[in-house]
Amino acid sequence: MNRSTSTLCVALAAALPTTGCGPWIVPFPQPMLAPTDLVAVPDGEVRAGVGVTPASVYVVPGAAPAVLPVLGVGPLAYGGAARLDAGLGLGAGWDIQAVASPMASGSQYDLRVGRQLFATRRVRLDVVAGGGASWFASTTGEGLDYGYFAFAPHLGPRVALRLGKVVELPILAELSWSHVVPVYGIHDVDRSAWWVDVGSAAVFHVGHGLTLGPGLDVLVSPSAAFRWANVRVSMGLSYTIPLHPGAPSGAHGDAASLERLFLEQYPTDPLVGQVQAWLDADLAAVPL
Repeated sequence: MNRSTSTLCVALAAALPTTGCGPWIVPFPQPMLAPTDLVAVPDGEVRAGVGVTPASVYVVPGAAPAVLPVLGVGPLAYGGAARLDAGLGLGAGWDIQAVASPMASGSQYDLRVGRQLFATRRVRLDVVAGGGASWFASTTGEGLDYGYFAFAPHLGPRVALRLGKVVELPILAELSWSHVVPVYGIHDVDRSAWWVDVGSAAVFHVGHGLTLGPGLDVLVSPSAAFRWANVRVSMGLSYTIPLHPGAPSGAHGDAASLERLFLEQYPTDPLVGQVQAWLDADLAAVPL
C-alpha cells in the first residue's frame, strides 16, 4: 500500500469504523460538472465541455486532511480527475446534460435535466434533477477482487447571475442519496449515504461560443455512518453552438419585438404564457 493510499485508508477507517482497511464500499455521489457547464444550456443550442481538478482536499473527523494535488486522483477520487460533459437546450426552458468521469478504480456517469423557473436578462433560476451511477472495482494479479455499483438520484436549484457581456456566476446545489449495489466478491452489503454538493464558478464568455473559467466544489455527507467532506478546485472549458447556425445575428432581438407586440395586442390569449417564456429566453440571449 503506497503512502497516499495508507493516508486515506486511515481517514476512511475513522469515517467507517466497521470497514477498517478492508474492502472500500463507498456510496459514491454523482460526478461533478465542469465549472463552465454549471450554466444552463440555452434553448436550441448544444454544448460540450471538459473539466479537470488540479487540487482536491479530503477531510474526515479524527484524521488529518488528505491533499491530493495530482488532478484529484487517489484511491477514492470522488468526481474523478477529469470529466467530459455534453448538453442540449431542448426549448421552453428545458435542458439536459450528460457527464462521464473516470475514477482511480472505476468510472462515474450522470444525466441531469434542468427546467427554468424564472429568468431576466441578468438572473436565471432553474431546478435540476438527475441520476448518477458509479462503478468501483478492486483488482488483484489474478483478476477482479470485488466490484459494485453506487446509484445516486439527486435534486436541487441552479442559479446564474450574468455580469455584463462576459462574466457569469453560476451556483448549483444538489442533495443526493446514494446506495451501493454489490456485483462481485462482496455480499449482504447495505450501505447508503446522503450528500450535499455545492458547485460555483466564474464563467467567462470569450466569444464565438467559447467559455472558460475556474470553479470551486464542496461535497459534504451529513450521514452519521459516512462522515466525509471534499473540497475541489477545478478548471473548465466549454464550447456552445446553435442547432440552427444559419439564423441571423439579430434573430433574438427581432423575435423579442414580435413577442412583445403579441403580448400587448392579445393579453388574454391562451398562448400568453408560452410567448412570455419565449420572450424571456430571447431577452436573455440578446447581448447587453
